[in-house]
Amino acid sequence: MSKKVRVKFADIRTCSLFAGVPDKIIKKIAAYPTAQEIPEGTDIIKEGEKGDSMFIILSGSIDILKTDKFVKV
Repeated sequence: MSKKVRVKFADIRTCSLFAGVPDKIIKKIAAYPTAQEIPEGTDIIKEGEKGDSMFIILSGSIDILKTDKFVKV
């Protein structure tokens, strides 16, 4: 089972995806996420599944399997 982790304003502010977004908006964004510590080897999402969320990796790395090829992120 995954462990809940608090998302901090600074975690989102330093993410390049949100570069240029005003702090006021970042604070609103920070109120929504549910952060989780995911155990190694856990599938987060599978190719072809309908998405309804977004994942931001705060630390660590993930492996992506795309059409039978691994991509290290």
